[in-house]
Amino acid sequence: MISRRNSAAGVSPVTTNAWGMTYGAVILIALIAATRTPVVAPPDGKYLAALLYLAVFGSVIAFTTYLELVARIGPSQAAYATVLFPIVALVLSTVFEGYRWNALGVLGLALCLMGNVVIFSPPLKRWVH
Repeated sequence: MISRRNSAAGVSPVTTNAWGMTYGAVILIALIAATRTPVVAPPDGKYLAALLYLAVFGSVIAFTTYLELVARIGPSQAAYATVLFPIVALVLSTVFEGYRWNALGVLGLALCLMGNVVIFSPPLKRWVH
């Protein structure tokens, strides 16, 4: 809803995303400092490449694209896309990461699919007495 308000005020999704990520980074740094949690990253090239990929494509581009979608079609319509994200994540994880399905995973998928049925079904008519 804040994104929608910002779009109506003429603030671009890129700017909104930049400020949101800045606030998130500042809060995270403050929490790390307050809890004295060590920041340890493996010096592995694969890890750094994955981190860079997630930062650029998984965060900056993905969030900016979603905020642009919210600006164009509204938050209620854009929210429909988020109902599909868990299903896409499970499929990608199965194909690329070798996710092994179990009863809990199947139950989760069934709940996601039921959520899609609920969200995309026409509203029920109310009974008036």
